[in-house]
Amino acid sequence: TNIGSHLPWKKTLYDTLIDCINKGMYTVQFFLGNPRSTKRSILSKHDIDNSIELLQYWDIKIFSHAPYIYNLAGKKDTLAWNGNSDVDNKLKTILNSLSYELGILSKVCGGVIIHPGNYTNRIDGLKAISTSINKINFTSNSLLLLENSAGQGTSLATTLDELREIIDGVIDKYQCYIGVCIDTAHLFGYGEYDIRNIQEIDRFFADFDEKIGLDRLKLFHLNDSKVVFGSKKDRHETIGDGFIWKDNINTMNYLLFRLKELNVPCVLETHPSDIKKFC
Repeated sequence: TNIGSHLPWKKTLYDTLIDCINKGMYTVQFFLGNPRSTKRSILSKHDIDNSIELLQYWDIKIFSHAPYIYNLAGKKDTLAWNGNSDVDNKLKTILNSLSYELGILSKVCGGVIIHPGNYTNRIDGLKAISTSINKINFTSNSLLLLENSAGQGTSLATTLDELREIIDGVIDKYQCYIGVCIDTAHLFGYGEYDIRNIQEIDRFFADFDEKIGLDRLKLFHLNDSKVVFGSKKDRHETIGDGFIWKDNINTMNYLLFRLKELNVPCVLETHPSDIKKFC
């Protein structure tokens, strides 16, 4: 399995990729700017060209994580595209930044991960997220990855069914740009699949294939959990120190085996040094 980590941004894409290579990683994730701001780092043509040349020699899977403040549904208590100009204008700024980030990552065949959003009414919120995605300026090779949530508060995309609903609302010409990122801590926190058990891992993949299609599974966030199964909380823990794999490391190895079969890369979101467990 291609395993890597979330790394600090090194001011340029080239230097970030060099850091990834020096740490022995095959997959990398980073924030292209402040995770609490819509402002993204502006990459020079020189930086992009150097990165493309580097990738001719190093096969690295590249992902950026969109800021946490993005909410494609609008606000948790105010729906987007429903007549509120303040909410809509703020979301237009977000979509412009997201379009830029998708365009940058597309140049190195990378993807952008996003927490889709939150809203009090699930049906309306999921529709609004799809509408927002339909307003993105996608370019060739763009890849937007919808990440599952742990079910905290009014968060959406908690289940495979909800992810499917968002995808179904995306217009046909943009379908090819949409993928999914599954976070193991979120999956465990939500409580639908107890991935401490091998049978539950198999059930998850079977359900994903049936409801979404394994061709859309582009990335796994490999995180242990600080909270118990079904807690509806998002709390990451170092692999092997949390409630998922502290006493079930064999099931993690099985999960990695399944991901290798499917050629799906993994990213650890705890401390970058945790990657040493896999090297």
